[in-house]
Amino acid sequence: MFAIPGLNFPVDLNLRNGNANNISPATRSAAIPAQFHWPAWDIPDGANAIAASLVVIKDAFGRIGATRVVKPRQSATHNIPGNAVGFDATPAGQDHTAGTTAEWQATVDAANANAELRTSAIALGATRVGLAAYWRVTALDIRGSERSTTPTGEYIPGAPASAGGPGVRARFDLPAGQEDLAGTIAIESALAHGMTDLTDVELELATACVNLAAAAFVLAGCELLETGHHYLSSNLAPTKAVENQVLSTASDAMRGLWNGHVNAIRDMVWHKAAHPLSPTIMVEAATDMAVKERLMRANLGSAAVRLPYVESTIRGARAMVALHSAVSASVAEAGYVVEIPRLVNALAYVETYNAATAATAANGIRYPSRFAAIEEYLRVVMDEAGPFIAWCGGMYKGICEEATAGVGANTLLKGYSIRRVLAQHVGSVASGATAYDNYKRFTRQAIKDGKLPGVTLIFDEAGSQVQVSLQPPPAAAPPVAMAPIVGNP
Repeated sequence: MFAIPGLNFPVDLNLRNGNANNISPATRSAAIPAQFHWPAWDIPDGANAIAASLVVIKDAFGRIGATRVVKPRQSATHNIPGNAVGFDATPAGQDHTAGTTAEWQATVDAANANAELRTSAIALGATRVGLAAYWRVTALDIRGSERSTTPTGEYIPGAPASAGGPGVRARFDLPAGQEDLAGTIAIESALAHGMTDLTDVELELATACVNLAAAAFVLAGCELLETGHHYLSSNLAPTKAVENQVLSTASDAMRGLWNGHVNAIRDMVWHKAAHPLSPTIMVEAATDMAVKERLMRANLGSAAVRLPYVESTIRGARAMVALHSAVSASVAEAGYVVEIPRLVNALAYVETYNAATAATAANGIRYPSRFAAIEEYLRVVMDEAGPFIAWCGGMYKGICEEATAGVGANTLLKGYSIRRVLAQHVGSVASGATAYDNYKRFTRQAIKDGKLPGVTLIFDEAGSQVQVSLQPPPAAAPPVAMAPIVGNP
């Protein structure tokens, strides 16, 4: 480990061949700014979350707005606006001047006139309401590092009806000891309390964001598994599919509002809203088949289609096994043998990996995490299996070329993982194609009579060398040209 003068964290600089478990972070983990932290008070779950919608939106408006507007003139006294302009009462004996009140009102008016600020607050607050309503998010699901400690407002269930909705009362008073305008809480509370009522178009936007939250939870889980990030603006396909479905019945006015601030809204809905949540619960949901079924029942097929999420490496391994299975019958009929138990075992280990038990893999190693099993075990085995799968690909190409029009299209060969394997092992592809040509040229009876060479390719756990057996062909039969098979280290 090395300590660099001036830095307050250690760095293991051996990134070339050091142990990954011993590498210290070279940068800080990404965190969202304080204005986007989860409210200090609990958003109720289920139907109560919907009732608290306006309170949550106002809270977001106050927090975000405090970083985007010009604050009123600071005062040596507690010049907090009074009820005359809709704020909390000024503490006794601390009267404010008309000028100070006007300054506060001007600040709130400027915030309300800022369309991007309002749409951002609506998108953030409404999406979090949806997360609490659809996913029953509780205080235990919030990371402490991204939860606010200064309440801007408070949702009080069971209180008399008010602007917050039936059974809801919003309280945006300043906590005792925090009334001084020098404290940030003052401007946040003032803006939250002074946010004007949502227009019909804004209410429509809020409703859409509540529904988008049903997908935001699991799509964040998928992205965390794939890239380690909650959301990447460079990968919009999954989120746009959900947007198109949810916004399919939106009014022209709402579409105009959405399109006018689309980047800000997407940042709130797909990134900031769920960021304070524990990544574990989102990842678990993204890999759960039962969640897929629930989303289908909720008519959110655009999100359900991504579930259960499977890492790209696993998808590639499955494609390789599927290609082998597709030609296995023809391989057997031709008298050849192509076996890949090592790949099958590695894939099964990763797919059934359980962190609690973490069983030992077929290669005798116990991997500490699913990520380690994928990167250090499955990916390595896939690379070693490449020549075998490429041989199958060559044979499959021959099968598809022989098939009648419209039947047997070589869709298995179009996936990225398979195309990569074929490109890396063109010799094995040619060998597989030659094997199929031989199969076509001679009858199955000729194969049984031993007039064709027998080829045995075994990719297993035994020994340190891949076993390849070529039986000498009879003089009358053309030889099978096999590409070199790379041995296991």
